[in-house]
Amino acid sequence: MSIRNIHRVLQANPLNYRHFGCYWWRVKRELGRAGGNDESWPEIDALAEAEFWTLAYGEYHNNAVTQHLENRVFTPDGVAYIIRDTDVEP
Repeated sequence: MSIRNIHRVLQANPLNYRHFGCYWWRVKRELGRAGGNDESWPEIDALAEAEFWTLAYGEYHNNAVTQHLENRVFTPDGVAYIIRDTDVEP
């Protein structure tokens, strides 16, 4: 999945951002769409670029295949987390 494809997927359905789970905030920054309630996790921000995209795409794929559109996701250490990007869903 390329940056161009990410833009297309999000234009088709903005709620697809949830598929990226805990990786969304860095994906959003990489897309140049940083906003007001962005969060970050040092362990995700510290990942090398190739490793980050591998994990982010894997998370997206797993959630897209299972049609997971809930806002309950898990942090890298397995803690349940509610993701809500107020730039997407006010």
